[in-house]
Amino acid sequence: MKSIRGRLIFSHVLPFVVVAPLVAVTLFYLLQAQQRLTAVSVQLAQQAQQIAQWSNNQPGVWSDTQVAQLFVIDVVSQELPDNRRLHIMLIRPSGQVLATSNPRNSDQVGQPIDLPEMRLVLSQQDGYLRLQAEVANMYVPVMRDDQVVGLVNLSQELDAVTAGVLRLRYLLLAALAGEVLLGIALGLWLALRFERDLALVATAVAHIDSEHPHTLPETGPREFQALFRAYNALVERLQELEASRRHLLANTVHELARPLGAMRSAIQALRYGADADPAFRAELLAGMDAQVERLQPLLNNFVELHGQVLGKIELKREPTPLGDWLRQVAIPWQVAAQEKGIAWYAEIPAELPAVAIDPDKLAQAVGNLLSNGVKYTPGGGALLLRAVNGGDAVRISISDSGPGIAEAELARIFEPLYRGQNGSRFPQGMGLGLAIARDLVAAHGGRLEVASAPGEGSQFTVWLPSGN
Repeated sequence: MKSIRGRLIFSHVLPFVVVAPLVAVTLFYLLQAQQRLTAVSVQLAQQAQQIAQWSNNQPGVWSDTQVAQLFVIDVVSQELPDNRRLHIMLIRPSGQVLATSNPRNSDQVGQPIDLPEMRLVLSQQDGYLRLQAEVANMYVPVMRDDQVVGLVNLSQELDAVTAGVLRLRYLLLAALAGEVLLGIALGLWLALRFERDLALVATAVAHIDSEHPHTLPETGPREFQALFRAYNALVERLQELEASRRHLLANTVHELARPLGAMRSAIQALRYGADADPAFRAELLAGMDAQVERLQPLLNNFVELHGQVLGKIELKREPTPLGDWLRQVAIPWQVAAQEKGIAWYAEIPAELPAVAIDPDKLAQAVGNLLSNGVKYTPGGGALLLRAVNGGDAVRISISDSGPGIAEAELARIFEPLYRGQNGSRFPQGMGLGLAIARDLVAAHGGRLEVASAPGEGSQFTVWLPSGN
C-alpha cells in the first residue's frame, strides 16, 4: 500500500481474495448438500414403495379411515421407530387426506391436500420428490389392478446440511453483492485519496508564483512522495533564484554606483574649471578611463550570462602559443596581487604547445579565476599560477592560500548567481565569474575542476585539450 501500483492491485484483488474462499466453501457446501439430498431421496423412495406394498396387502386401508390411521401408526411404531423426522400420510386419488402419522397435521384428515402437480404425481410409479422449505416429500402411487387406489406420502425433515442446499442460492447472491459493494467502496476510497493528493498538488502549483509558496508534506504512496519532493525542491530552487535575483540587482547597483559616481564627480570638476590645469585635467581623464575599464569585466560577465541564456557560446578560434598567451593574461593580476601584498609565483614552461583557442574568451575564464584568487587571498598570502603540458591536455592551475570552500558548497559554486553562506569564500560579488569560466572552458572542449577545504586554500584547474 506504499505505492499507487500497490493500491490499485490491492483494490482489484481484495474482493476476489475475500469472496473466492467464500464461494469455494459455498460450492463445497452445495455439492455436499446435493449429495446428501440425493441419498435422502433414494432412501425415501425405497421406503415409500415398501409402505405402498404393505398397504396393498392390508384390506380396508384405502377404504376405511380408521383402518388407514391404525396402519400408519403401526408402520411408524414398528418399521420406523428410530426416525422421528419421518412421517407417513395416506392420500386418496382425489387428493383427500386419509390418514397421517404427524400429530401436527391431524386437522388435514378428510381435507384435500394442496398438491398442484397431482396428475404428475399419480403418473410417477417410481415416486415423485417435492422439496418444501426444510422438508422432503416423496409421493409413491399405490397400484391395484392397474388402477391408482391412493398415494403414500413419506416426508422427512431435512438436517442442517441437507436443508442448506435450499438457501445456498441466496448465499451465493449475497457473496456476489458483497464483492461488488466491497469493490465499489474500496475503489471510491482510493479515488478520493488520489483526488485529494492531486488537488493538493494542483492548488500548490497554482499558487507557486505567490510571494511565499508553501511546501507539501511528503506523505502518501511513493509516487506522490516523489512528486511532492520534486515540487518542494522546485519551490526551494525558486526561492533561491528569487534571492539571487535580488542580490544580483543590489550588487549591480553597487558595482555601477562607484565608477559612475567617480566619473560624475570628475565631469563636474571639469565643468567648473578643472580643465584649466592641463595636468589636473589629464589626471581626471585618466581616472575616468580607469573607472570605465573597471566596468568592462562587469559588462563582459553580463554578455556571457546572456550567452548562457541563449544556450550557445560563439568562439573565434586561432592557433595561440599558450606560454606567451598565459604570461600576457597574468600580468594585470600579478600587479594586483603584489599591490595587495600577496606573494606571486608563476610556473609557465616555454614548451607549452600552440592550441586553437579563442584567446579573448579563454583569457576571460582564466582572468576570472585569477581575480577570485587575488580577491580572496589575504595580504601576506600566496598565489601560484602553474601550467603543465600533459601530452594530450594542458593543465592550468591557480592555487591560493585563501579561506577555502566548505564541502557543502563545492557542488554549487559553479551555479550562476549562487551565493555562499556568510563567512564563506563567496559572501559578496555577482556570483557569475565561476559559472562563466566553467562554460567558456567547456566550450573549448575542456573542463574546470576545484579542490578546496576550509582553512587550506583552493586550487582551480583548467584542463584544456592540446589537440584542438
